[in-house]
Amino acid sequence: MLVIELSSKIMNAVEHKYVAKNRRTTRVRSTKANRRIAREIVLRIFANSTLSVIALIALFKLIPYQLKQQKEIQEMNQEIQETENRVNKLRDNFSYNFDPSQSRKIMQEVTPKVDPNLRRLFFVKDNK
Repeated sequence: MLVIELSSKIMNAVEHKYVAKNRRTTRVRSTKANRRIAREIVLRIFANSTLSVIALIALFKLIPYQLKQQKEIQEMNQEIQETENRVNKLRDNFSYNFDPSQSRKIMQEVTPKVDPNLRRLFFVKDNK
């Protein structure tokens, strides 16, 4: 019995050493894995923050350009409105000038000629 107890104590001691050694190696492995994960996280944060800074710089460079474009669009819209008004006025004038019923009236306005169907009136002074 003494031999069995002694052998069981030796086996327990060997197992204890083996378990302790495995715990250390798993701790070392987990510590290395944790460091690797921490480095990866730090690198990801650095890369994302760098990209964010670059995006912000690009936005700040684009804002004045966008404001300039909006100003130009506003000026163009104003010019378009003025041109549309002028075109509408010319269109009305065109329809008036080329209206057949208005041709005699326009002829009198533009030239000193008189309509042939009209008779001239001359006022004569009475000498009495």
